[in-house]
Amino acid sequence: MGHSRKRLGRDGRPRYTAYYEDLRGVRHSGGTYGTRRESDRAWQKAEVRVAEGRANDPRRGRQTFERYVEDEWLPNHVMELTTRQGHTYSIRKHVLPWFGPMRMVDILPSHVREWITHLQTRTKIKPKTITNLKNMLSAILTTALNDQVVYIHAVKGVSAPTVPSKPMRIITPEQFDVLYASLPDADAQLVIETEIETGLRWGELTELRPKDFDQSTRVLTIS
Repeated sequence: MGHSRKRLGRDGRPRYTAYYEDLRGVRHSGGTYGTRRESDRAWQKAEVRVAEGRANDPRRGRQTFERYVEDEWLPNHVMELTTRQGHTYSIRKHVLPWFGPMRMVDILPSHVREWITHLQTRTKIKPKTITNLKNMLSAILTTALNDQVVYIHAVKGVSAPTVPSKPMRIITPEQFDVLYASLPDADAQLVIETEIETGLRWGELTELRPKDFDQSTRVLTIS
């Protein structure tokens, strides 16, 4: 239970410190104020924020999308550093301007469809980028659904623009022979031979080390 504690400041005047407990029962300070009324308001507001973290509390769904994303999802969602940087930029640029002021509980599939239409017609964003943004929004709402902040997944069943597939250009054996003969040295030729035989992605290929190859079993391990 929150409370205010009176103490005297350096000037001899009474000051009031607000205290509240989190869900684990740990006591926190909510700041120090000149009047008990201000202090009481501070710990009461803090208790409301704590209550929004309880499962099945309807107040959790009444928080705005922006607050949920900035205070809960982004700080606690596990991502690689470069992925986090890209997601944070994209979410703040394209997702929060549309959904940010909305309450979590109010977001419906119709709002997601309107947002996708807006991205298509107003911002002229490419279909692949729209799909990526939709996936980010879906990840946020999946977490919110699991945390019982919302009770419907507004992205489920909503379609994104079709991403046109690019035709693959495959060189002929004759063209490969020309390229292979033009490589500067045997090391470069070995790299290309490994690529052709394994189909590794470029990042996997360039990160290969001698320890990845077991000479006794002749097995190449990609990790």
